[in-house]
Amino acid sequence: MQRIDLFKWLTEVLQYLGGSPLQVVTTERQQFKKMTISFEIPSRQDVGTMIQIVASGKESPVQMTYERRAIEACLLELQNYGYLIADLSWFKIKALQQNQQDIVTLCETLSRENLYDIVSDFFSFKNYDSFFDCAK
Repeated sequence: MQRIDLFKWLTEVLQYLGGSPLQVVTTERQQFKKMTISFEIPSRQDVGTMIQIVASGKESPVQMTYERRAIEACLLELQNYGYLIADLSWFKIKALQQNQQDIVTLCETLSRENLYDIVSDFFSFKNYDSFFDCAK
């Protein structure tokens, strides 16, 4: 089974969002390690403003565990600022909530719904009248 490089994945997500590169610090206390990840992302409410994110996972002696927990903490922080970055676990939970057995079909449905959200967000801008003036 191929393993996903979580840091490469998060770096690409942040790059797509217009965020800054990751800063990663690992601290060690006896056999336990804890990872802290920091970066900046653009504010969704205040255009031109960058938000500083600093997220830490829980301590663990296992590298894969403390890395995953730090990434999960980053995803929660992103969600707190209006960015929902869906991962496989999110899709599995959504499938269970909707009593859907086929995750691929669920992803396609949610993708279409997300497209509608993007369109509705676009038309909710304050200057939508000027958009329609330009379209004439």
